[in-house]
Amino acid sequence: MAQLRLWEDGMLKYKPVRFRKPLLPALDHFEEGECRENSRNLHCFLAGDVRVNEQPALTSMHTVWLREHNHLVVELAKVNPHWNDDRLFFEARRLVGAIMQKITYGEWLPTVLGPAVMKVFRLPLQKYGYYRGYRASINPSATNAFASAAFRFGHSLVQHTLMRCDKTGRRVPFTIKLHQELMNPSNIHNFGSVDRLMLGLVFEMAQGRDVYMTNELTRHLFQTPGETIFYV
Repeated sequence: MAQLRLWEDGMLKYKPVRFRKPLLPALDHFEEGECRENSRNLHCFLAGDVRVNEQPALTSMHTVWLREHNHLVVELAKVNPHWNDDRLFFEARRLVGAIMQKITYGEWLPTVLGPAVMKVFRLPLQKYGYYRGYRASINPSATNAFASAAFRFGHSLVQHTLMRCDKTGRRVPFTIKLHQELMNPSNIHNFGSVDRLMLGLVFEMAQGRDVYMTNELTRHLFQTPGETIFYV
């Protein structure tokens, strides 16, 4: 967390871009395999997860939450001009965490698990009031069986390419395969790329969960850039 903070006005570090919305800060210490590009103009990104450069949709998600944090800091400072850097940072961090929890428990988990399972594990959000069941002694981490096995169902939902859309939901012509964007942050640097990616995720119909995965993962996930893999 300390590595990500700007240590000024409660902000997270960001990459200012002229006439555009900010991007994630640059990754200073490039390691081989982290991503394919790391130059002054097409740099890799730094975030709270080392997988941020894995694919552009994930990078875009990190970017959206960075922008939201810094937006909240600005708004909080207007209402509370007496707050210092620490207070602004942690209040904004608390709000961003609450937004993510609301989306996870209020929208995503009900779709994945269904209402019956949600009730069994007492996961539905309360319609009124505040949750009073918090216990500091409870371990909130995911079990290894879930993280390593059950949660992998999401891999069957991966598309062969990341769709881009404009604000009307119209698809932007883009034919690059997913494996060409793995560990490759270069397209994120294009004007409006993050917005088009996020809108593409919003408007594209999700795949159904099944036993099949796209060839972009099964055949090209660890492909060396510039090489062609042949199968017999």
